[in-house]
Amino acid sequence: MLSVVLAIAFSVSASAQTGSDAARRENLRLCLDGGYPSLCRRSLLTQSEVALADMAERRQNLKTCLNGRYPSLCRRALLTSSEQVQVDVAERRENLKTCLNGSYPSLCRRALLTPAEHVQVDEAERRKNLKTCVDGRYPSLCRKVLLSQSERIQVEAAERRENLKTCLDGRYPSLCRKELLTQAEQVLVVAAEKQANLDTRTVTPRQYQESDGSQRSGSSRSRGYGSGGCGSRGGPGWRRPDGKCASWRD
Repeated sequence: MLSVVLAIAFSVSASAQTGSDAARRENLRLCLDGGYPSLCRRSLLTQSEVALADMAERRQNLKTCLNGRYPSLCRRALLTSSEQVQVDVAERRENLKTCLNGSYPSLCRRALLTPAEHVQVDEAERRKNLKTCVDGRYPSLCRKVLLSQSERIQVEAAERRENLKTCLDGRYPSLCRKELLTQAEQVLVVAAEKQANLDTRTVTPRQYQESDGSQRSGSSRSRGYGSGGCGSRGGPGWRRPDGKCASWRD
């Protein structure tokens, strides 16, 4: 009996030891990757393993920093003086790319630009802004302060053109900037809005017949046919736009 108990105890101990060894090996693998320092349980490492984990973290951090595109993820405290110089160059390079795109002025760190680069970036932003403005459809995104006098004239014409298209559609009166319309255009827009309103509210007699017919068939099952509905008293069997039953005179 004693031998059985000892065997079980030895087996449990060996199993626990195996599980512990596996956990240490997995933790060491994670630590030596260097990319996940917050997941590395340093308390499970030996002194020599800690040194290796430090090297791995520095290596991966330097890789991130030298990319130049993610300065907020770069842990500069882990860099040497020479590495910081390299990283500064990388960040300036990637920042200049972003700035010269011209589309993202809020992401451009102008403090990193040289005077000559400032001139280039200003021109890039003006070019992109003009492209947005002359489209005419996005006046709220157009930075008119960057436009020249002749460009303003172009942009105003584009905005009037696109606004007139929206207004003449008739379905979006709240999006129509009526202050941009001429007197003749306002007349056209009023007519377009009335027509759009009629198109929305008008339903054909056939549609009313089908709708009313389905209602009568449903009511005939529950109350008997002819107990109500358009057509039950000899009319054509459809409703007018005002909701009343039509007569043959309609």
